[in-house]
Amino acid sequence: MLLEDLRKVAGIVAREIYKSLGRGTWKELSIGEGGDLTTEMDLMAEELVIHGLEELGHSFVLVSEESGERVFGRNPEFTVFLDPIDGTSNAIRGIPISSTSISVSRRGRRLKDVEIGVIRDIFSKEEFYSVKGKGAYFNESRVLVEERGIEIASIYPYGIDEEDLSTIRRIKKVRLLGSISLETCYVALGRLDAVLIPKEKMRTIDLSASYLFSVESGSFVSNFHLEEIGNLKISPKIRTSLIVSSSETSARRILSNG
Repeated sequence: MLLEDLRKVAGIVAREIYKSLGRGTWKELSIGEGGDLTTEMDLMAEELVIHGLEELGHSFVLVSEESGERVFGRNPEFTVFLDPIDGTSNAIRGIPISSTSISVSRRGRRLKDVEIGVIRDIFSKEEFYSVKGKGAYFNESRVLVEERGIEIASIYPYGIDEEDLSTIRRIKKVRLLGSISLETCYVALGRLDAVLIPKEKMRTIDLSASYLFSVESGSFVSNFHLEEIGNLKISPKIRTSLIVSSSETSARRILSNG
């Protein structure tokens, strides 16, 4: 079953990256497809995913934040969207908030086309996975978000202006954890009340697995204009603003002028 294969591969990545954390300096190698620096750690994780899926007998198209698009096998069964390490800087510095994010689609390349998503915390080994139309799961337990107010939120302040600052000031407690996949899942669990990215800075490939998890858990997901983002193409080069909250009501309250 494809879900179980993806869970197995994500587990291998988390285990092997965690084991390697004490090895010393990780070199910065090049600028990745998404525009950020690619490190040895990122490429190690990517190769673990490729090798793992090939060992399990799969042919696939890979779209990765690091190396872009590549084809493995003669007749690809599906497209894999990969952020090998979401939170590379955290992992390199030993800050225990980092994950690997893998999602799959057999049909299209929009966020709403993703059929399976798996996110594995590299440090805690917590697992978040979702299947389109069948729900979101945290360590085997079904997750359904509970509507609540906004007290604590993760906010990415890149390029914000005075209007954005007025929005941020309405949040009682602000965090920025550095792994968007985990942070969006945390909204569904109630660890965070919202994730806010006011400007178009978030790559859609970084959201591919967590978007499905959020939707399947019942979280509200939109851009900063409260517009649906499911039709956006998944790519290292396409970016969006973002709100993830427990409900549309909560999101509107964040953006209100009152």
